Amino acid sequence: MESLIERVKKEAGIEVYFPAQGRSDLNDWHNPHNDDSNYVRAVHNLRNPLCNSYPTFGLHSEPKEADSGSDFVSYGALSYKKTIKKEVPCFEKVSQKKPGLLGLLGMIETRTKKIIETVDETVTVNLLVKDYVLSDCSEKAYFVRMTLNAKVEDKFGRVASDYPALTVVGTKNLVDEIVSCLKSNPLNYLSFIRALVPVDKFPNVNNGIFEKAKPGKDIVFISDDKSRTKISL
Repeated sequence: MESLIERVKKEAGIEVYFPAQGRSDLNDWHNPHNDDSNYVRAVHNLRNPLCNSYPTFGLHSEPKEADSGSDFVSYGALSYKKTIKKEVPCFEKVSQKKPGLLGLLGMIETRTKKIIETVDETVTVNLLVKDYVLSDCSEKAYFVRMTLNAKVEDKFGRVASDYPALTVVGTKNLVDEIVSCLKSNPLNYLSFIRALVPVDKFPNVNNGIFEKAKPGKDIVFISDDKSRTKISL
């Protein structure tokens, strides 16, 4: 596991996200425009925080099950759907009078005419690792998002309904290896997450969030096709 942790730190981008209003004291990554409403708590090796992509990629759209006692690991490709205009050839039948005497007699001929129509087509846009990670890697980007079973209050004393979460962005090979490792070593789930965001570099996240995290009763793995695997602890 140690070699995998070092590989993640070197090759991947990492983000800690937690929606709790007015808790800038949890931030080790600061938004100069409005840090009080900044829910990105830590960033490592990313060009831009992934929170800007949640509405598109659904990284923060897992069920709000903060009272379930489970941890959730969602993973898949960083891609999105968009509609484009596409020109396609079509053929239509055109009827007209035959030339000459036959036409004067009212005889009709039918021929096929080729036309071009514009239609809407939905396509999948795959993003690359270098689009998000400080890397020149041109492979397709994949993510794995790991929640923490931690109850942390906002500035009004309310416990947030969403879990804190750590997201890793990297290649498919790396993400698959992380998921496989967590499935094989579920008892090391929290220690794996903490090792990716060490306390000496990210003290606010560790002291304000990670220290309150407790092992869940199980870990639910959710792939991007929405299939689920549950491993009890």
